[in-house]
Amino acid sequence: MRLGKLKKMTVALTSLKILWKFAKQFTPMNAVRWQVLAMSINILKSEILWKMDLAESEHALLELEVTKFQNVIPIPK
Repeated sequence: MRLGKLKKMTVALTSLKILWKFAKQFTPMNAVRWQVLAMSINILKSEILWKMDLAESEHALLELEVTKFQNVIPIPK
């Protein structure tokens, strides 16, 4: 997962939260619509967190592979 895509997803989540707070103040909506909107925000949030964890894990694995490679073939600094 690229960092740029994570940033875009985070911006989308923030936008949804702002829209939710604004709409909640001025727009009468029934409880079901609010629940659907809240669930959408929570799903997006959990997806972002999961992908960030995945990206960190991939980065850690890549660092481990580089370290193993450097131990086999010393790279001059």
